[in-house]
Amino acid sequence: MSGFTAVLCDDGACLRGPGGQELWLERMWHRTDRVEVRDNYPPGEEVWDLASHEITVAIARGPQTIAGEITRRLLPAYQQDLQVARDRIAQTARDSQQRTRRAAGLLATMPGSRASDGKQDAAIHWYDSDAGGGTIRLTGDGSSSRIELYSAGPELTRRIAEAVAADISRATVAVARRALGAH
Repeated sequence: MSGFTAVLCDDGACLRGPGGQELWLERMWHRTDRVEVRDNYPPGEEVWDLASHEITVAIARGPQTIAGEITRRLLPAYQQDLQVARDRIAQTARDSQQRTRRAAGLLATMPGSRASDGKQDAAIHWYDSDAGGGTIRLTGDGSSSRIELYSAGPELTRRIAEAVAADISRATVAVARRALGAH
């Protein structure tokens, strides 16, 4: 198969092709006259729901026919799903970079805070014996967050309530302007 390299293994072979394509070939244990060819995606949570593609071909048909069957029956759908996997993995990486930048900005505004970063979220933690503490958890690309306060004093609680109320008011005005502009 053009562009593919074979790597032999104990229980079969792996065909590695352009763009990270990977196909595993194994003789079927219960039908030793046939070879099973199945796809493989890059590792990651982004691919868990993608279809698994596999075919079987009679070994007696020979390498050229087996290659032709792989090209005709397996590769079209696999290559399409592999592109979906690559796109999802790239989006996860972009989200992570953006989330990390946003978390760094929050850290800079809150001296003494610390960050923890997961695959799909980042958290900023702080604690002050007088002001209380909390966590800001950024998800996705960091444009959305969840804020939890612990032992927050009345002044901090009031300032946060005012900020939330102002944000709600701005959103309400924006919705009203859109509604009036639409008529």
